[in-house]
Amino acid sequence: MKIARALVPAVLVALAVPASVGAAAADPVPDDPRQEQSITFQTTAPVGQDWVHTNDFGDYVPYASATSGLLVEFSVDPASTACHATPGVFGDIETPGRITVWVTAPGTCIVHADQAGDEEFQPAPRQTQTFDVLREPVQLTAPKVAKGLLGLVPTTFRAELLHQVPFGPGYLTTGYPGQTLTFSVAGKVMCSGVTVEHEGPGPFESTAIATCKATIGLATALSTNGYTVTYAGNELSVPASAVGKLS
Repeated sequence: MKIARALVPAVLVALAVPASVGAAAADPVPDDPRQEQSITFQTTAPVGQDWVHTNDFGDYVPYASATSGLLVEFSVDPASTACHATPGVFGDIETPGRITVWVTAPGTCIVHADQAGDEEFQPAPRQTQTFDVLREPVQLTAPKVAKGLLGLVPTTFRAELLHQVPFGPGYLTTGYPGQTLTFSVAGKVMCSGVTVEHEGPGPFESTAIATCKATIGLATALSTNGYTVTYAGNELSVPASAVGKLS
């Protein structure tokens, strides 16, 4: 018997033809034909200074130059926590674009320098100076104090706290009232007191004294001849400590 062979249909493979993916891309924007320029700061920011000792008339007057020779304009970043700016150089109103930076507190100061360009020069890349302003130092003094009798009578502790404030072209050392001082003997806290301002010997002079009383005990009175006073500092001032004698 003759066997008929099955005819296997041919498999047609369609060739994929790439389709258009959209309109042709727009022509690129031509390069800015104006000349490039750059900015360089010519002044050094007051790095490493505390907020009181940078607080003179005209704290910091930044200056920078542009390679184009065009006027550079300055600004203080709103994120700055230690400074603000006023227009012009302090004492000279004929200073367009310039500013005077006033340091007002510890924190960070951010100063920008910009040049917007003109028909010949492109805008310059912004240049920035950032500097930290430190808390002010203080002067803490612990004088000799007398022990209460046998340590059973309260001992009166006493300490002086001073700081500096701007005064004319310089600074005035004066009392720092309203600050808490803590007194310890042999590592044990005895008491705390708040500084109270008192007039000094001369005009504009003052001091600030904190006192407190505590019984140190017989054993401590016999074995210890000193005390420590500490100041924790605050948002404006650094901590401090001093050692005084117990007699």
